[in-house]
Amino acid sequence: MALNPSLRQAALAEELGVTRSAINQIWRKLESEHGLKIGGTLDYGQLGRCLVFGWARAPETSDVIHKFTRWLSSNPHVSITLDSVMSSTLDTRVYFEALLPSEKQHSWFCGQLDRFRKRPYSLTVIHDEAGQIANYMNLGLFDGQTWQFDAGFQFETSLGAAKGYADVLPTTVGKTQTRPVHYTPEETTIASVLEQDYYATSKSLLQRMKGAGVGLLPSGRTLRRKLSQLRAEIALPYLSLENVGLTQRVVICLHEPSSDSTMSRLLLAQASTLPKVHVVSGSTVTVLDMMLPQSADWFSLSTSLSNLASRMADICTFITNPSRSRKGLESMLSSFK
Repeated sequence: MALNPSLRQAALAEELGVTRSAINQIWRKLESEHGLKIGGTLDYGQLGRCLVFGWARAPETSDVIHKFTRWLSSNPHVSITLDSVMSSTLDTRVYFEALLPSEKQHSWFCGQLDRFRKRPYSLTVIHDEAGQIANYMNLGLFDGQTWQFDAGFQFETSLGAAKGYADVLPTTVGKTQTRPVHYTPEETTIASVLEQDYYATSKSLLQRMKGAGVGLLPSGRTLRRKLSQLRAEIALPYLSLENVGLTQRVVICLHEPSSDSTMSRLLLAQASTLPKVHVVSGSTVTVLDMMLPQSADWFSLSTSLSNLASRMADICTFITNPSRSRKGLESMLSSFK
């Protein structure tokens, strides 16, 4: 499932040479014990939306970053904020993602970011528009009890080996974000279901539409057709598991001039080798939000990245709250109306 999350239960049973009921039994057990989910990474542009992401940083002694965090938390379009507990650059920072539903909201939000750059706040704020989003889970590193992941030498070695070929490494990962286009509220509601469950049924979609206050409800046949259509057009499946020993959350923030994207290419190419990671990348900014085993030495990882990065690159690694989750489209449906 991690290698090919697009496989349904019947296809898995056939490939593994077991019965469908055996697969279903294991599937249900993984759902109850490990929160198994086949989620959908979406192209928000097809829903008329733009994902703006980035971070703000300030000296450890400053309390301005907390005011910025409170402002982010009060905005209904901000899907997540991650505060640093400890950072490799010895500063305080907060990472954010905001899903903005219109050009007007986009301009206002970016204008507010500019306001925090000026006095009396004087924060350093870096942001970009997402060009691609990806979610990976690499169970090849997991034997069922422990993770075989070296966050220091091994990761640096693999990155270093690929550095000489950075100019030919693929730069596209996950789901490409297109420019915002026209959408309907119905499509947004369908997408909110696919985001949580890539294989959502027309029944679960009907319940969501009723909860969202959709007026005239389509027939089950129509809903199945629209689910299939949007699933193919805007969503990419990925596997997610919880309670598998990934207790340390580490965020890599990279700001690199577009004329020298070596480090960004390396991170994007190596992202799928990490235990569990959410990737957001734009024209000059790349962020990896990772879940790692407690044994992983995040500082060695940070040192390795700094050793490989050019002097033009601004890179930071920080530890953050492992329990903070992203708000999905469902929680934002009312603010999109």
